[in-house]
Amino acid sequence: MSSSLLRNAIVLGLLAAVGPFAIDMYLPALPSIAADLGASTAAGQEMLQALAGGYTFAIATGAVIMAASIVIALVVIRGSKGQPQAMAH
Repeated sequence: MSSSLLRNAIVLGLLAAVGPFAIDMYLPALPSIAADLGASTAAGQEMLQALAGGYTFAIATGAVIMAASIVIALVVIRGSKGQPQAMAH
């Protein structure tokens, strides 16, 4: 495996681990965070829901963008029929 492919795989793995790692760090501290902020436990749980919702939105948005990019690439490849296109100036 080439070093750039390995480096990219490691970076993508670390990025994928950020969300679960953030929740694992945040969840045990939830009662003390709520107490320090003078908030109720329910408000602390709402913060956790916002974190999870934001993470889910980011993943879903990335999946939609990736799918659209693949469709566009397939359309361009089919349209060119394997022939290079000259750029118009």
